[in-house]
Amino acid sequence: MLAVLLLLGACGRSEMRAGAFEAGANSSTGGSSGETGRAGTPGTGGGGATSDQTAAGGRDPRVTEYPMPPAAGTSPYSISDPYGITGGPDGNFWFTERLGGKIGRITLSGTITEFRLPNPGCQPVGIAVGTYNFLWFTEEAANGIGAIDLDGRIVETTILAPDSSPLGIVGGSSGDIWFTEQGNSKIATSAWEEFPLPTTKSRPTGIVIGPDDNVWFTEFDGNKIGYLTTTGAVTEFSVPTTSSQPMNIVVGRDGNLWFTEYAGNKIGRVSPSGQFTEFALPTSNACPKAIALGQDGNLWFTEWGGRKIARITPNGTVTEFSLDAVPEGIASGSDAVWFTEPDAGKIGRISL
Repeated sequence: MLAVLLLLGACGRSEMRAGAFEAGANSSTGGSSGETGRAGTPGTGGGGATSDQTAAGGRDPRVTEYPMPPAAGTSPYSISDPYGITGGPDGNFWFTERLGGKIGRITLSGTITEFRLPNPGCQPVGIAVGTYNFLWFTEEAANGIGAIDLDGRIVETTILAPDSSPLGIVGGSSGDIWFTEQGNSKIATSAWEEFPLPTTKSRPTGIVIGPDDNVWFTEFDGNKIGYLTTTGAVTEFSVPTTSSQPMNIVVGRDGNLWFTEYAGNKIGRVSPSGQFTEFALPTSNACPKAIALGQDGNLWFTEWGGRKIARITPNGTVTEFSLDAVPEGIASGSDAVWFTEPDAGKIGRISL
């Protein structure tokens, strides 16, 4: 079924890789102390407005970390580099391993299982839930996208345009998968439709389905937020802060689009009609990257430069929580927010 979906989406033009189906897995259970075979126990603690709750060693007590399974060998792919993360339809969290060439799964108790991709150098980055309970992911180095089912069966396919460098990915309401082609300044679908953006060399990065059912995206180099309608029309809005480098984007409970400004050191909010509000972060050079809507109604995001997880309320109050590693991707659970730590090779969670 998985192969059929990809082939139909490609209209017969995709290139299926050799050994596309692979369910080989490696699993372990990690703990916050770094020991294998034990699940960490979440700590307790609180935070106030623009505060920084720090435990010994620089990590907030509400944070639990789960180390990746020990890597075998010394090849470049033995470094896992966990990157994007999303909640799966099975209740677990699924993530990409950019340098490891794998898709990983972590249970709520911290057990990690890894699934090897046929092309270990493909550099999987973005990941999102699609139809039929499949997880879809982008392959930045291989110019492709792939899908994995809940049993770990994998299919990869190659994007037609060279040097497209797909990054952000999201499941659409009609069953299509949408993703950004940062190298070609296009928005594309799993049906292999591509929509060039009016701003060239804009480097579209983050992507989300908006409250208006349009496809919203960030333009990292174009310094714009845009949306694509179902008819293919593109509208762009310039971010008020110049050279802010908007990166990732999500829909808030207030019906607005919230996004990170990597260089602007702000969290931005834009209404569907294009009205902007920006909120400065208390930590200088925080470099906010990924952002997710929490079950508590707040927006949670990673501070790559600040080595923190932070949240912002709908009225703009920011609270920061320190880590002892650099966070990257982030996803929301029922009672916690989960995130990746590429440099430390860990998956983390912070209780709500």
